Amino acid sequence: MPTHNFKFDNFNKNDTNRFAVVLCERIFQLPNDLKTVWLYGPIGSGKTHLLCATKNHFNQKYSVVFLTAKELTNKLLDYNHQSQLKKIDEADLLIIDDADYLVNKTTAQEEIAKLIFKKESKGQRSLFASNCEPKELSILFKQFFIYGKYIINYSS
Repeated sequence: MPTHNFKFDNFNKNDTNRFAVVLCERIFQLPNDLKTVWLYGPIGSGKTHLLCATKNHFNQKYSVVFLTAKELTNKLLDYNHQSQLKKIDEADLLIIDDADYLVNKTTAQEEIAKLIFKKESKGQRSLFASNCEPKELSILFKQFFIYGKYIINYSS
């Protein structure tokens, strides 16, 4: 699917997603203790469009990596992808779509939690989207709950 046409300008903003749009547009302006944003909502509500718009908006000024949770899991757990992990580790913004893939995947959640903690300690940002509530991802949810991230119930 070509994602280069996904922009904030052509995103269908409404009362239920307006706050999520503002957070994505200003993710690099959020306070330092809020380096990670998690959007969740039903399939078809525009989360992927919003993530792609965020990537396209910041891609020229910042290092941005966009992956699905499945792609990230494969890279983290397969030592053949070590060179790609450096790019992920150094990215100013890591965008993870379809995080619901991680439900009941304890090892993957643990590895991603370590990665996010490491990125945050370096001042880097992360943006997640899922169809499920973050509490269904118990290990990641604990990290989000403990460290006070933005968790947005996003609906169309």
